[in-house]
Amino acid sequence: VEIMENIVENIEELWTPLLAAQKTLVHNECNPRNLCLHLPISTSIQKKSSSVPFSDSRILCIYDWELSRVDVPQHDVVEFLAFVLPPSTSIDHRLSLIEFYRKHLEYYSGISFPKDRFLAVYNVASLDFAVNRLLMYTMAHTYKDYHFLPRVVKSHFSYIIHEIEAGNINLDNHMRSKL
Repeated sequence: VEIMENIVENIEELWTPLLAAQKTLVHNECNPRNLCLHLPISTSIQKKSSSVPFSDSRILCIYDWELSRVDVPQHDVVEFLAFVLPPSTSIDHRLSLIEFYRKHLEYYSGISFPKDRFLAVYNVASLDFAVNRLLMYTMAHTYKDYHFLPRVVKSHFSYIIHEIEAGNINLDNHMRSKL
């Protein structure tokens, strides 16, 4: 609760990198309930580059786009990782997945996303997800049991707390000392 209050109190300063960042169309509900992997009839998909590895030839299908909007490209991966990573995931593993996404985004979009700036925007997008999406899930959870919600909240906030403690999300020192 204190983290959320502090985010809201500092929202104008915290959101500056988010407002200045490059935008794209995002799904805005990118979680396992709206995704599937499809094996194509022909599995002879050609790799475009050896510098961007593929795990196999499965195709990601994302459906249920009625909540889509224009936002930073980090937005959907923030939500996806909150849903799929267990709370015990190491920070190094989470960061490696974020970096994997950044490299693929650069490759396929042809746009350069400097690593430090990309991660700074990712962190603000994480706060945005906490304030705007997780709070909505929490309100709905009071009426309908979202069995996944406690794990998602714990996973997501384990990352946010780590980034606050590391000084990568700049909340006031009073807040940092309470964690």
